[in-house]
Amino acid sequence: MHITSTVLERTQPAAAAPPLGGEATIEVPSASPLRAFKNRDFLLLCVGAFISSVGTWMERVAVGVWVTETTGLAAATGLVTAMLFVPVAVLGPLGGALSDRADRKKWLLWITVAQAVIAALLAGLASLHWLTVPLVSLLMFLTGCGSVLLTAGFNAAIADLVPKRDLTSAMFLNSGQWNLARVVGPLLAAPAIALGSTALAFWLNAVSFGGVLVAVAYLRPIPRRADARAESLKVALLNGARVARDDRGISSALTITALVGFFIAPFIGLVPVFALQVLREGPAAASLLVAAQGGGAVVAALLSASLLDRVGAGRWMRLTCIAITAVTAAFWVTPNLTAAMGTMLVLGAVYLSVVTGCGRAVLGRAPPGTQARIASLYHVTLDATYALGLIIAGAAADAVGLRKVGVAGALLFGAILWVLAVRRRDMFSALE
Repeated sequence: MHITSTVLERTQPAAAAPPLGGEATIEVPSASPLRAFKNRDFLLLCVGAFISSVGTWMERVAVGVWVTETTGLAAATGLVTAMLFVPVAVLGPLGGALSDRADRKKWLLWITVAQAVIAALLAGLASLHWLTVPLVSLLMFLTGCGSVLLTAGFNAAIADLVPKRDLTSAMFLNSGQWNLARVVGPLLAAPAIALGSTALAFWLNAVSFGGVLVAVAYLRPIPRRADARAESLKVALLNGARVARDDRGISSALTITALVGFFIAPFIGLVPVFALQVLREGPAAASLLVAAQGGGAVVAALLSASLLDRVGAGRWMRLTCIAITAVTAAFWVTPNLTAAMGTMLVLGAVYLSVVTGCGRAVLGRAPPGTQARIASLYHVTLDATYALGLIIAGAAADAVGLRKVGVAGALLFGAILWVLAVRRRDMFSALE
């Protein structure tokens, strides 16, 4: 769900930038974490994205329930979920390059329409009782394709529409809406499934894409760079990779993102295993831990933007990377559900601060006209390393125990990052 004559291309300082034409504003203090909401277009995007994100989380819960009830196999549920991430490696960079070449509004509209059609097809097949596991897997794969193509363009649109001085606030608020939806969506999915079976949850997700369509339709025009289509697609992809490699801040942010994805992020996918097999609790415990992560992330989204700008991106990222090492290790050794929920609340907050801080550095340093390509590299890095780390951590946990694997991953993250920071003394300062 997200850019070239843009706000970021203006040569005058951000504070002197003229207001966007015709935009309504909401009066909030300039230091407020909500300051990006002064921008009418960003507010529209965020509200529309939240409505759609709630539907997305409803669908994810309902798909898991349907596959589990139909097959009774955890492996089948895991495989269907994994299909959402399969397209990332191939379509991530391609989607970014295409988005940078396309009319931003039209790109967002058409990809959202395609996603709505896929969601409606899933709902229709479920309503007619024609749904099968292979069909669900195919539709989840197509859903993943649409998500990859949309995400880079959506984030790049934020960079186009929001002045640089408010970009930090915008990035954290966008992460906040996704994580708030992580709490709201599952809570709404339960009664929807109880009242009308999983098909009702699927239909509600299909309708929720209307939030993005309405928001994008009312955006002001997003001008496109005159040279946006001057380079071939292959050259565009290579140039995006070259920018990421040569810019010390972007390469540092992507390095941190990869380490977080591989060593830290697997806690997200292993929460059910931790709740059921380690803590010996019921399925509700897994839901409570997921909700705790989302709640912590929402709090972080409201507070981290102001704190990052106040202490500086380099210092903030250094502190949050130290914190995530300690908090992740602490989570894996919690003795009971109460302690795990409290630790997860903090972990959700710190995790969002780290990954959104990296995303903010990547977008903030990307040259005009390359935002979508650079954003796509960020998402590919995070998703690919997360998937790989999850597979390895899961296999290792079966052999030596989940607690040991989780703690080892956290400590390895901290140790490797410390070595890299010693060798590259500007690793964190380059994120400014």
